[in-house]
Amino acid sequence: MKRITICLALLGLLLVIMQPAISCVGARQLGMGGAFIGLADDADATYWNPAGLAFLEKKEVKGMLILSDEINYKSNLSYAQPAGEKYAVGVNIIGYNKFVDGADDSMQQFLIQGSVAYRISDKIAVGANIKKHSTRFSISDNTIKTDGGIGIDISFLQKINDKTSWGILIQDVNEPTEKVEGQDLIKWVRNVRPGIAYHASDKLVLTADVYDLFNASNQDVSFCLGGEYKLNDGKYTVRGGVYRLGAEDGSLVSVGASAKISDAFTVDAALLDGKAIIGGSYSF
Repeated sequence: MKRITICLALLGLLLVIMQPAISCVGARQLGMGGAFIGLADDADATYWNPAGLAFLEKKEVKGMLILSDEINYKSNLSYAQPAGEKYAVGVNIIGYNKFVDGADDSMQQFLIQGSVAYRISDKIAVGANIKKHSTRFSISDNTIKTDGGIGIDISFLQKINDKTSWGILIQDVNEPTEKVEGQDLIKWVRNVRPGIAYHASDKLVLTADVYDLFNASNQDVSFCLGGEYKLNDGKYTVRGGVYRLGAEDGSLVSVGASAKISDAFTVDAALLDGKAIIGGSYSF
Protein backbone atom coordinates (compact mmCIF):
# COMPACT_ATOMS: atom_id res chain seq x y z
CA MET A 1 0.00 0.00 0.00
CA LYS A 2 2.83 2.40 0.85
CA ARG A 3 4.45 1.76 -2.54
CA ILE A 4 1.18 2.48 -4.34
CA THR A 5 0.68 5.65 -2.33
CA ILE A 6 4.21 6.87 -3.13
CA CYS A 7 3.81 6.14 -6.85
CA LEU A 8 0.47 7.95 -6.98
CA ALA A 9 1.97 10.95 -5.17
CA LEU A 10 4.91 11.03 -7.58
CA LEU A 11 2.61 10.87 -10.60
CA GLY A 12 0.43 13.64 -9.17
CA LEU A 13 3.47 15.83 -8.54
CA LEU A 14 4.73 15.22 -12.08
CA LEU A 15 1.37 16.26 -13.54
CA VAL A 16 1.59 19.54 -11.66
CA ILE A 17 5.22 20.47 -12.29
CA MET A 18 6.21 18.75 -15.55
CA GLN A 19 4.26 21.20 -17.67
CA PRO A 20 5.65 22.93 -20.80
CA ALA A 21 8.45 25.01 -19.36
CA ILE A 22 11.50 27.07 -20.08
CA SER A 23 14.29 24.50 -20.09
CA CYS A 24 17.40 25.90 -21.73
CA VAL A 25 20.65 27.35 -20.42
CA GLY A 26 22.80 30.45 -20.81
CA ALA A 27 22.06 34.11 -20.16
CA ARG A 28 23.35 34.95 -23.63
CA GLN A 29 21.26 32.29 -25.35
CA LEU A 30 18.05 32.97 -23.46
CA GLY A 31 18.47 36.68 -24.21
CA MET A 32 18.37 35.65 -27.88
CA GLY A 33 15.09 33.78 -27.47
CA GLY A 34 16.78 30.42 -27.08
CA ALA A 35 17.98 30.31 -30.69
CA PHE A 36 21.60 29.15 -30.70
CA ILE A 37 21.93 25.74 -32.34
CA GLY A 38 23.11 27.13 -35.70
CA LEU A 39 25.62 29.45 -33.97
CA ALA A 40 27.01 27.37 -31.06
CA ASP A 41 30.18 29.43 -30.64
CA ASP A 42 30.88 29.36 -26.90
CA ALA A 43 31.23 26.85 -24.05
CA ASP A 44 27.45 26.52 -23.67
CA ALA A 45 27.52 24.65 -26.97
CA THR A 46 27.98 21.69 -24.61
CA TYR A 47 24.20 21.94 -24.20
CA TRP A 48 23.06 23.55 -27.46
CA ASN A 49 25.19 21.84 -30.07
CA PRO A 50 28.41 20.12 -28.99
CA ALA A 51 29.67 20.07 -32.59
CA GLY A 52 30.30 23.81 -32.23
CA LEU A 53 33.01 23.13 -29.65
CA ALA A 54 35.29 21.91 -32.47
CA PHE A 55 35.66 25.52 -33.67
CA LEU A 56 36.63 27.00 -30.28
CA GLU A 57 40.12 28.49 -30.17
CA LYS A 58 40.42 28.97 -26.39
CA LYS A 59 39.42 27.34 -23.14
CA GLU A 60 36.23 28.83 -21.71
CA VAL A 61 34.19 28.66 -18.51
CA LYS A 62 30.59 29.88 -18.42
CA GLY A 63 27.98 30.09 -15.70
CA MET A 64 24.33 31.07 -15.33
CA LEU A 65 21.84 31.67 -12.54
CA ILE A 66 18.11 32.23 -13.08
CA LEU A 67 16.47 34.39 -10.41
CA SER A 68 13.05 32.74 -10.62
CA ASP A 69 11.44 29.44 -9.66
CA GLU A 70 9.19 29.63 -12.73
CA ILE A 71 11.98 28.60 -15.09
CA ASN A 72 12.92 24.94 -14.88
CA TYR A 73 16.69 25.12 -15.34
CA LYS A 74 17.92 27.08 -12.35
CA SER A 75 21.67 27.16 -12.91
CA ASN A 76 24.44 25.74 -15.02
CA LEU A 77 28.21 25.67 -15.24
CA SER A 78 29.98 24.73 -18.46
CA TYR A 79 33.60 24.28 -19.48
CA ALA A 80 35.08 23.56 -22.90
CA GLN A 81 38.52 23.44 -24.48
CA PRO A 82 40.25 22.43 -27.70
CA ALA A 83 41.89 19.00 -27.50
CA GLY A 84 44.36 18.82 -30.31
CA GLU A 85 43.98 20.12 -33.84
CA LYS A 86 40.52 18.74 -34.61
CA TYR A 87 38.98 17.69 -31.30
CA ALA A 88 37.36 19.53 -28.41
CA VAL A 89 35.88 18.39 -25.12
CA GLY A 90 33.58 19.90 -22.54
CA VAL A 91 31.40 19.33 -19.52
CA ASN A 92 28.13 20.91 -18.43
CA ILE A 93 26.40 20.68 -15.05
CA ILE A 94 22.75 21.75 -14.85
CA GLY A 95 20.47 21.83 -11.82
CA TYR A 96 16.99 22.98 -11.04
CA ASN A 97 14.30 22.95 -8.37
CA LYS A 98 10.59 23.03 -9.08
CA PHE A 99 8.19 23.76 -6.24
CA VAL A 100 4.43 23.31 -6.17
CA ASP A 101 2.71 26.59 -5.33
CA GLY A 102 1.21 26.52 -1.85
CA ALA A 103 2.80 23.21 -0.91
CA ASP A 104 6.03 21.81 0.49
CA ASP A 105 6.35 19.31 -2.37
CA SER A 106 9.19 19.77 -4.81
CA MET A 107 11.21 18.11 -7.52
CA GLN A 108 14.96 18.58 -7.88
CA GLN A 109 16.70 17.53 -11.07
CA PHE A 110 20.38 17.36 -11.82
CA LEU A 111 22.08 16.77 -15.13
CA ILE A 112 25.78 16.26 -15.79
CA GLN A 113 27.06 15.72 -19.29
CA GLY A 114 30.37 15.23 -21.02
CA SER A 115 30.85 16.49 -24.59
CA VAL A 116 33.19 15.64 -27.43
CA ALA A 117 33.48 17.29 -30.85
CA TYR A 118 35.38 16.46 -34.01
CA ARG A 119 36.09 18.91 -36.84
CA ILE A 120 35.83 17.02 -40.12
CA SER A 121 36.94 20.03 -42.16
CA ASP A 122 37.29 23.79 -41.80
CA LYS A 123 33.52 24.06 -42.23
CA ILE A 124 31.97 20.87 -40.83
CA ALA A 125 31.97 19.32 -37.35
CA VAL A 126 30.09 16.67 -35.43
CA GLY A 127 29.57 16.29 -31.70
CA ALA A 128 28.02 14.15 -29.02
CA ASN A 129 27.07 14.22 -25.33
CA ILE A 130 26.73 11.47 -22.82
CA LYS A 131 24.76 12.56 -19.79
CA LYS A 132 23.10 11.37 -16.64
CA HIS A 133 19.68 12.58 -15.56
CA SER A 134 18.90 12.36 -11.83
CA THR A 135 15.69 13.35 -10.04
CA ARG A 136 14.76 13.64 -6.39
CA PHE A 137 11.24 14.22 -5.10
CA SER A 138 10.32 15.70 -1.73
CA ILE A 139 6.73 14.84 -0.85
CA SER A 140 5.65 15.79 2.66
CA ASP A 141 8.30 14.14 4.85
CA ASN A 142 9.41 11.62 2.23
CA THR A 143 12.39 11.89 -0.13
CA ILE A 144 12.42 9.63 -3.17
CA LYS A 145 15.26 9.38 -5.70
CA THR A 146 15.17 7.88 -9.16
CA ASP A 147 17.93 5.56 -10.29
CA GLY A 148 18.89 8.09 -12.95
CA GLY A 149 18.98 7.65 -16.69
CA ILE A 150 21.85 7.78 -19.19
CA GLY A 151 21.09 9.90 -22.27
CA ILE A 152 22.96 10.48 -25.52
CA ASP A 153 22.84 13.58 -27.73
CA ILE A 154 24.32 13.86 -31.22
CA SER A 155 24.82 17.00 -33.26
CA PHE A 156 26.15 18.54 -36.47
CA LEU A 157 27.34 22.01 -37.49
CA GLN A 158 28.23 23.33 -40.93
CA LYS A 159 29.56 26.75 -41.89
CA ILE A 160 28.03 27.18 -45.33
CA ASN A 161 29.99 30.38 -45.97
CA ASP A 162 31.40 33.34 -44.02
CA LYS A 163 27.89 34.56 -43.18
CA THR A 164 25.71 31.49 -42.74
CA SER A 165 25.90 28.36 -40.62
CA TRP A 166 23.39 25.71 -39.67
CA GLY A 167 23.24 22.83 -37.27
CA ILE A 168 21.07 20.18 -35.74
CA LEU A 169 20.89 18.77 -32.22
CA ILE A 170 19.14 15.49 -31.43
CA GLN A 171 18.69 15.27 -27.69
CA ASP A 172 18.22 11.96 -25.90
CA VAL A 173 18.54 9.84 -29.03
CA ASN A 174 18.11 6.70 -26.92
CA GLU A 175 15.07 8.09 -25.00
CA PRO A 176 16.34 7.17 -21.50
CA THR A 177 14.04 6.52 -18.55
CA GLU A 178 14.34 7.13 -14.83
CA LYS A 179 12.92 4.49 -12.51
CA VAL A 180 11.65 4.34 -8.94
CA GLU A 181 11.59 0.89 -7.36
CA GLY A 182 12.03 -0.65 -10.79
CA GLN A 183 9.08 1.20 -12.31
CA ASP A 184 9.49 3.68 -15.19
CA LEU A 185 8.61 7.17 -13.96
CA ILE A 186 10.20 9.71 -16.32
CA LYS A 187 10.93 9.19 -20.00
CA TRP A 188 13.12 11.72 -21.80
CA VAL A 189 11.79 11.87 -25.34
CA ARG A 190 13.93 12.36 -28.43
CA ASN A 191 13.98 16.07 -29.31
CA VAL A 192 15.16 17.05 -32.81
CA ARG A 193 16.22 20.71 -32.96
CA PRO A 194 17.62 22.24 -36.17
CA GLY A 195 18.87 25.82 -36.29
CA ILE A 196 20.47 28.44 -38.53
CA ALA A 197 22.57 31.57 -37.97
CA TYR A 198 23.17 34.46 -40.35
CA HIS A 199 25.84 37.12 -39.84
CA ALA A 200 24.21 40.11 -41.49
CA SER A 201 27.31 42.19 -40.71
CA ASP A 202 30.35 42.17 -38.43
CA LYS A 203 28.05 43.55 -35.71
CA LEU A 204 24.73 41.77 -36.27
CA VAL A 205 23.89 38.05 -36.15
CA LEU A 206 20.38 36.62 -36.55
CA THR A 207 19.40 33.13 -35.40
CA ALA A 208 16.42 30.79 -35.71
CA ASP A 209 15.78 27.31 -34.27
CA VAL A 210 12.99 24.78 -34.46
CA TYR A 211 12.08 23.20 -31.12
CA ASP A 212 10.91 19.56 -31.17
CA LEU A 213 10.72 19.22 -34.95
CA PHE A 214 8.69 15.98 -34.82
CA ASN A 215 6.58 16.99 -31.79
CA ALA A 216 7.74 14.05 -29.69
CA SER A 217 6.67 15.87 -26.51
CA ASN A 218 3.14 16.53 -27.85
CA GLN A 219 3.52 20.23 -27.01
CA ASP A 220 3.42 21.49 -30.62
CA VAL A 221 6.36 22.30 -32.85
CA SER A 222 7.62 25.79 -32.04
CA PHE A 223 10.26 28.28 -33.18
CA CYS A 224 12.91 30.28 -31.36
CA LEU A 225 14.04 33.50 -33.02
CA GLY A 226 16.76 35.88 -31.90
CA GLY A 227 19.68 38.12 -32.61
CA GLU A 228 22.50 40.09 -31.08
CA TYR A 229 24.16 43.38 -32.05
CA LYS A 230 27.63 44.51 -30.98
CA LEU A 231 28.28 48.09 -29.90
CA ASN A 232 31.45 50.07 -29.27
CA ASP A 233 33.75 47.64 -31.10
CA GLY A 234 32.21 44.66 -29.33
CA LYS A 235 32.63 45.94 -25.78
CA TYR A 236 28.85 45.83 -25.36
CA THR A 237 26.26 43.57 -26.96
CA VAL A 238 22.46 43.86 -26.95
CA ARG A 239 20.11 40.97 -27.68
CA GLY A 240 16.49 40.17 -28.28
CA GLY A 241 14.29 37.31 -29.33
CA VAL A 242 11.11 35.28 -29.10
CA TYR A 243 11.14 31.96 -27.25
CA ARG A 244 9.03 29.09 -28.63
CA LEU A 245 6.83 30.99 -31.05
CA GLY A 246 3.79 28.84 -31.83
CA ALA A 247 3.99 26.77 -28.63
CA GLU A 248 0.77 25.54 -27.09
CA ASP A 249 1.33 27.54 -23.91
CA GLY A 250 2.32 30.74 -25.75
CA SER A 251 5.57 32.39 -26.75
CA LEU A 252 7.81 34.56 -24.58
CA VAL A 253 9.77 37.71 -25.42
CA SER A 254 13.38 38.05 -24.30
CA VAL A 255 15.96 40.82 -24.13
CA GLY A 256 19.56 40.73 -23.01
CA ALA A 257 22.89 42.50 -22.87
CA SER A 258 26.53 41.84 -22.09
CA ALA A 259 29.61 43.85 -21.26
CA LYS A 260 33.26 42.87 -21.74
CA ILE A 261 35.07 43.67 -18.53
CA SER A 262 38.34 42.59 -20.09
CA ASP A 263 39.52 40.61 -23.10
CA ALA A 264 38.88 37.44 -21.09
CA PHE A 265 35.89 38.21 -18.86
CA THR A 266 32.32 39.03 -19.93
CA VAL A 267 29.16 39.49 -17.85
CA ASP A 268 25.70 38.74 -19.25
CA ALA A 269 22.15 39.52 -18.22
CA ALA A 270 18.77 38.74 -19.73
CA LEU A 271 15.05 38.99 -19.14
CA LEU A 272 12.81 36.20 -20.40
CA ASP A 273 9.13 36.85 -19.81
CA GLY A 274 10.26 39.33 -17.16
CA LYS A 275 12.35 36.73 -15.32
CA ALA A 276 15.94 37.80 -14.61
CA ILE A 277 18.92 35.72 -15.71
CA ILE A 278 22.54 36.54 -14.94
CA GLY A 279 25.72 34.93 -16.17
CA GLY A 280 29.31 35.35 -17.14
CA SER A 281 32.18 33.79 -19.06
CA TYR A 282 35.95 33.61 -18.79
CA SER A 283 38.16 32.54 -21.68
CA PHE A 284 41.87 31.74 -21.49
